[in-house]
Amino acid sequence: MNRIKKAISITMAAAMLVSVAGCHKKIDKIDEDDVISALEDVLDLEEADDSDNETDYYNVVDNYPGREISIRGYVDKDDDHDENIVITYIVYEDEDESIEHFEYCYDAVTHNALYKKDDYSAYYEEGEWGYAIVEVGEYYTAVYFVDDTVLEVSARSEDDIASAKEFIRELGLPLK
Repeated sequence: MNRIKKAISITMAAAMLVSVAGCHKKIDKIDEDDVISALEDVLDLEEADDSDNETDYYNVVDNYPGREISIRGYVDKDDDHDENIVITYIVYEDEDESIEHFEYCYDAVTHNALYKKDDYSAYYEEGEWGYAIVEVGEYYTAVYFVDDTVLEVSARSEDDIASAKEFIRELGLPLK
């Protein structure tokens, strides 16, 4: 009887290890139209040229050197920069630039003594895709990387964190 229990235990442990090892589902390429849609639908932003609001808007720049496109979304709820959401989406012309950008952010999160193990979540499939997410008190930042694309989302208040997470959820990206 003990052999049967032991065999079942070993089988269950092996199955659990296999399921845990496969938890990191590859992030799909983040599409600029999806980012703009989420900026407009979730965060209720308008492109800067069309917006009457001086603090809540997004910009699309397609002539920045070294980048195919850059989108920057900004929400400043109290106009004094204490509570805000900043979103930066970049498609680089050279994929090595996106890797370098992400690796800098990833290293800052995973090698920073200020962050305790429970304060961040990170995964990196070298040179292909990854993410790094930090949530400490009223500070939240998430960086996603796929191929030539980097998306950064940061928020600095409880309400803004909820909105930032809703934006990320809309794009189908991991939250933590």
